[in-house]
Amino acid sequence: MGLCSFTAVKLSRDLSNAVVFCSVLDKDLCEETIETLNHATGFIRSKIASRIRARTVPVLKFVNDDSAERGEAMDELIKKAIKLDEQHHNDNEGSS
Repeated sequence: MGLCSFTAVKLSRDLSNAVVFCSVLDKDLCEETIETLNHATGFIRSKIASRIRARTVPVLKFVNDDSAERGEAMDELIKKAIKLDEQHHNDNEGSS
């Protein structure tokens, strides 16, 4: 299992289900880490139940949060577009 951070939790309206978003540091271990967490949901729910006062503890589902990678890819696309725009602008100035 890789090192992961829990980035968000989305609860159903009735609090019976929770989707837990995880960001896994080592991308090679991402699938295994999410699988391990989902396999351990019963244990994790029992630990949560012993620490909170609630009638029920939500059913947990762990999913990969790839928003950091998508943000990084978007940032690279923006940088590339800016660079191309600057090159285009410089080319047009030189031909005037």
